[in-house]
Amino acid sequence: MNSLLPLSTPKSRGQKRLADSELQSTPSETTPSSTSSKCPRTADTIAPAPFNAEDADLVIRSSTENICFKVHKAILNLASPVLTAAIAALPNPSDGSAPELRLPEPGDVLTHLLRFLYPVSDPDMLSPEDVVNVYTAVIKYDVSYVTTTLQRMLVSPRFLDAEPLRVHALAKRFRLDELARLASNSRRSAPASHMA
Repeated sequence: MNSLLPLSTPKSRGQKRLADSELQSTPSETTPSSTSSKCPRTADTIAPAPFNAEDADLVIRSSTENICFKVHKAILNLASPVLTAAIAALPNPSDGSAPELRLPEPGDVLTHLLRFLYPVSDPDMLSPEDVVNVYTAVIKYDVSYVTTTLQRMLVSPRFLDAEPLRVHALAKRFRLDELARLASNSRRSAPASHMA
């Protein structure tokens, strides 16, 4: 099966630009200390390491849970032209704190996405839905080099053998023809108990 990889990247209907409502800067919140973050110092709102860097020069905030990811612009600029443009458009806070970028994805999706962008181990995806949510963000932020890793996750026995019908549906959604073919073949050879 590995000889069939790398799988193709999704067929695009043209680059989609993100709407201003999808990438928003937020007004500055003051912090009592002179750190580079505007996030409050409570355990439930600051992302875990490595996304809690004291020397961060950017804060990404998830819109759904208000989780703060204290990150480095240089890493994001190397990884994503879409994020690069969004970061460049942010105003610099007058208090010297890091600018803040609010993204519409939930915290778990941003955590997985950032783990792919940072030089740390890849995230452990627990379900095909995790892969789909991150794949959607990867396409949205034009981080195409991550698509191959996500496709390899989907062809692993953990997903392909256990849930070939779901993998096939995901492959069709993202127009990944080779993955759809593999999932279809796996469905044909799967025991009836997997098809229920």
